[in-house]
Amino acid sequence: MIARGTGRPPTKILVGICTLWMLASRPSGAQDLPAENPSKLVLRVSPERLVLDRPGEAVVEITLTGPILSEGSEPRLHLQVNTGTLSEVRSKGPGAWAASYRPPSASFPQVALFLAVARGERTVVPGWAALPMSGVGDALVESKPRSLVRIRIEDAEFGPVMTDKKGSARIPLVVAPGVRTGTSEGKEIPLNVPPFNRVAAIAERGEMRVGPGQQTRIWVVAVDPWGVPARELPLEAAVSRGQVSSPRFLGDGLANLDYTPPLTEGAGEDTVSVRIPGEPASRASLRFGLLSPPRPPPPPAAPAPAIAAPSPKRFSLAPEVGVITNLSQLHAPAALIDLLWNPAFLPPEWVLHLEVGAYFSKLDGELQGQEVGSFLTVVPLALSLSYRYQVGERWFFLGRVGGGIYGMWHSLEQEGESGIQRSALNLGADIGLGGGLALSPGKLLLEVRYLYLESKGIAELRGHLGGLCMLMGYQFSLF
Repeated sequence: MIARGTGRPPTKILVGICTLWMLASRPSGAQDLPAENPSKLVLRVSPERLVLDRPGEAVVEITLTGPILSEGSEPRLHLQVNTGTLSEVRSKGPGAWAASYRPPSASFPQVALFLAVARGERTVVPGWAALPMSGVGDALVESKPRSLVRIRIEDAEFGPVMTDKKGSARIPLVVAPGVRTGTSEGKEIPLNVPPFNRVAAIAERGEMRVGPGQQTRIWVVAVDPWGVPARELPLEAAVSRGQVSSPRFLGDGLANLDYTPPLTEGAGEDTVSVRIPGEPASRASLRFGLLSPPRPPPPPAAPAPAIAAPSPKRFSLAPEVGVITNLSQLHAPAALIDLLWNPAFLPPEWVLHLEVGAYFSKLDGELQGQEVGSFLTVVPLALSLSYRYQVGERWFFLGRVGGGIYGMWHSLEQEGESGIQRSALNLGADIGLGGGLALSPGKLLLEVRYLYLESKGIAELRGHLGGLCMLMGYQFSLF
C-alpha cells in the first residue's frame, strides 16, 4: 500500500506485520447465561494480556454455581477455544475447574473465544469469555533522508525513527484487534490486517444415535472486530446429513440452535458449521459421531412345551463277588445278587436290599479223632437297610445292617465210612461298611461286612460260619 501526501515531499509507508503480541485493546469480560437461569458458569482468563512472541501462557478458571450442583453426580464440563490450544481440563473441587491456554502462532490481531458447557443430570449451563490479542510488527516508512517519521494508531504514537540516507525507516507497531488504519504525517494509512475468526461453537453432546427422537443443542458465541460481545449478529448454520434449526440470538454474544441427526442413514459422522455471512474467516465447525440405531429386541420365543420330569428310578441290581472267612478253617468264595429298592416313603439316602447268593467251601479236618472232608454250600436270603453319605459329585460312603435266613447243605466224608448229608435253615445277621464311585452308567461298590451265622456241624470243625465278608460289585439302575 502506498499513500501520498500534499504540500510536502511524498512519503511512502509500507506496513508489514511480522510478529504479533497478544495485547487487550478492550477489557476481557467473563460472560454467562441471562439472569433468569439460576445456575451460572463463569469463565475468567488471567493474565488479561498476553504477547505471542514472549514466553507465557494464560490460565482459564471456570466456576459453576447454582442448583445444578445438587442434581446428583458431579456435572461434566466441556471446554473449547476458537484459536490456540488448551490443556486437559483439571478439577479443582466441586464446581471448579482450570485449564492452561497457549496462544496461536499466527501473527495477526485476533480474539480468543473460550466457550464451555457444564452438563448435569437435568440442566445444561453454558458460559464464555473473550481474550482480545494485539499484534506487534513494524512499518517500512520512506520519507526525506535523515528525517524523523512517526505513525499514530488510535491513542498510541510509534516513533520517531530517523530515516536512512535513502529515506527509509522501520517503525515498530502494536496493532489491536479491530484496528484497520493508522496515520502518518496527516495521512490515513491502511494497515492491511487480515480478518480473524469471531465465532466459537460447542455442543452439549458430541455423539448421537441415528433415528427419531434424538436432538442436542449447539451453543455459539460471536464478537465484533474489537472482541466485544455482539448484541445482534447474523449467523448462518449448515449441516452435512442431519438437520439444524435457525440460530437464536440471546444477546451478549450468545446464540443457540438445535441439531437433529439423520433419521435413517447409517453410522458415521456429521458436520455442522456456523458462520458469519460474508466473513470467510469467521466460521466454527462441529463433528458429531453417529451411532447406528439400536436393534429391536427379538420377539419373545414361544414357551417350550412343558416336559414332565422323568420319574426317578427306584430299583437297581448289583452283582457282587468276594470271599468270606471265619478266621479259622473256613475260607469260602461268595457270589451274590443284590436287589436294591429306594422307596418313595424313605429319603433318597436310605435303600432297602434283598440279597440272594451262595458260598462254597471244601474243608479237611478231624472229627472224633478221624480225618474228614467237608463240602459246604450256603444260600442266603437276607434283607438289609443301608444309608449312603455323598462326598462330592461321585464318591459316597455306605453303612448297612440286616439279617436273614441262610440255607446250609453239609456233606461230610469220613475215611472208611459212607458220607453224612446234613441240611439246615439258620438265622443270621450282618453289619457292613463300604463305599462307592459313581461311573457311567452305574456305580462301583466295595464293602466289608461282619456276618454272624451259627452252625453246629461247622463248629465241630473249629469255629462257626461267620467273620469277615469282603465283596466288590457293580450297581445298575433298572426302573
